[in-house]
Amino acid sequence: MNTDKYPRKTYLRVIILLLIAFGLIGCEGSYTEILDWQPASFGGDESGEVEIISNGTGIETTPKPDWLTYTNRDYGFELSYPESWTLSEEDHTVVLRKGPNRLGIRYRWIGEWIGPGRTGIPAGELIYSDKIRIMGDVIPAEVLQYECKNKAVFYGGTGQIEIGNLSFEVELADLETGNYSEIDLSEELMAEAKLIVESLELLDEAGDSAQGTLASKSGLTAHLEIPERLPVGESINLKFVLKNVSDEPLYVLEWYTPLEGIAGEIFRVKHDGQTLPYEGILASRMPPSAEQYILLYPGESVSAVVNLADSFDFSEVGQYRIKFISPRISHIARTEDEMASTMEELGLVEIPSNEVFLELVESMNGDGYSQLRTPDEAEEMIEAYLREKGLDLGIEPILPVEELHVDQLWRALQAQVFKVLDWKFINESFLIWGSNVIQLGTAQGGQGLASLVVADIDQNGQAELFYTYSFGSDIQQSRIGMFSTAYQRDFIVEADIGFYGHLGVYSEDGSHVGVRVIEVDQDQMILRYQDPFGYLFIEHDDGNVFLGLKMFEVPPQEILEKLFSLQSSPQN
Repeated sequence: MNTDKYPRKTYLRVIILLLIAFGLIGCEGSYTEILDWQPASFGGDESGEVEIISNGTGIETTPKPDWLTYTNRDYGFELSYPESWTLSEEDHTVVLRKGPNRLGIRYRWIGEWIGPGRTGIPAGELIYSDKIRIMGDVIPAEVLQYECKNKAVFYGGTGQIEIGNLSFEVELADLETGNYSEIDLSEELMAEAKLIVESLELLDEAGDSAQGTLASKSGLTAHLEIPERLPVGESINLKFVLKNVSDEPLYVLEWYTPLEGIAGEIFRVKHDGQTLPYEGILASRMPPSAEQYILLYPGESVSAVVNLADSFDFSEVGQYRIKFISPRISHIARTEDEMASTMEELGLVEIPSNEVFLELVESMNGDGYSQLRTPDEAEEMIEAYLREKGLDLGIEPILPVEELHVDQLWRALQAQVFKVLDWKFINESFLIWGSNVIQLGTAQGGQGLASLVVADIDQNGQAELFYTYSFGSDIQQSRIGMFSTAYQRDFIVEADIGFYGHLGVYSEDGSHVGVRVIEVDQDQMILRYQDPFGYLFIEHDDGNVFLGLKMFEVPPQEILEKLFSLQSSPQN
């Protein structure tokens, strides 16, 4: 078991690199720089992130302080937009305007008819421009170009964007400039529109009263529950809860709901963006009987558990998105006399529901492979690790922990990270890899881990975990570290550089990791990301491995003044 907190030798590797940007080339607006990697992909202005960190809850994205929030409670979604844009509502459309430009976001329930939307597009050629991230999905943004000018942007291509039970059509266009040849959407405008589109979120109560438009039609809502992560080969048990949110008793025909099991395609399952074919049974129906109805009083609910692995192929690792499809052949009655007795009386019963996410990972065992640890198991391992270091924990230590979920961490490294939520080791974080427990930095007097990211920056086919942590009760300091199974026996390498303040790491493509300063508001526990000023690299020297920081350009003086070498620091 590794007990060393720091590597045996580290050196300061800070290289100042001046960048020269050349002009736009052709219609696609590509840039040429000294570096083959464009650090602009880490720009704070592009991501617009303000991140919240609270004990054990991880990191969530929230709008910038100078942004406004639009909430649609009837359809259960919200979005954020800059104050420089104006917002208005039309029928099933949110309209945001900036000058002559219009960002239209048309919405509806999946299966809801609201009339025709876009009937055609102007002259030009659609060119893939960017990727948009919405609630775990990546969709394309296509720019309509004509005579080397940007005329419009279509998000999700010219198709629709599905989020939960909602469908969106989103496009950015200039509808006021009379001369079509003069229209040319600016890069700044398209970047702001991208942030607005990426801010689309379902409300927390989206599985309940927030989807009131559909709930008012049927009087019913559904809620799905599923484990967040499972090994491949396990049963995929999903819990379905049906609730009567109306003010009167309802008799619900259980057809094509999990209340009768899975007897048809009642779920839509996507694996890494691809829809899985339904492989279950298809029931042959006779006219319904009264025994197939379930009575639900106002506020009452009923639940059932089904194994999705019986009807879909869950043999591959990766991310799965699962949502319930409202039954197209079912019925609701207010009294027993209203119960259907013929097939002709049946039809669509719209039941709004939340969407759930599941990650499947490799199935591991004790034969030399890692295995997923529960929080209880992690607590025991961390306690044993601390006792082995000679720390006095008492007879019954309080070490409640919560796992910090990091994209690709288990799939790439078969490792997990847990953070202590209470007691004297509050905010301390530990990585568990097989039987190894490794402390990631320290949180003494500070927040501890501030950021985590998985990437393969040396392109050797083996990913690394990069992290930053802060500590110090008087003067906060930050460190940058790396966990890797490919280098040396200690697994942990730290850059020989410190920063008086807070740093964060960030990756967008999985092969580069940027570093940027974050400002901390202790009262609200929020971190605001500034523009990145450098990126990490791995260097080999006489069998040793070093983690270094290379800068895009000479950073502002206030950043330079806070950077220091650990070997020269009087506090180390």
